[in-house]
Amino acid sequence: MILSHSSLITVVISYFSAMVRWYLAHKGVPFDDEAVDLWTLMVTVRRRTGVVVMPVLHTPEGRWLQDSSDIIDQLEQRSPERPVL
Repeated sequence: MILSHSSLITVVISYFSAMVRWYLAHKGVPFDDEAVDLWTLMVTVRRRTGVVVMPVLHTPEGRWLQDSSDIIDQLEQRSPERPVL
């Protein structure tokens, strides 16, 4: 389930990464945040996750969610009681 401790990989300076950080905090989801620069993104993150669309959320079930809109959609589906308006 996405609402337990997760790992977030983000780009150091990114509006989309900041939005996901804020949304996870709002939903009360504990997470580790690993901010990477663009070089690390292209080399290391792709090797680890198979994706380069950021941010990437690694769920406790072992799923890799990519892209801020997909992550937020999943959070909203699993925790509709705290909507963001």
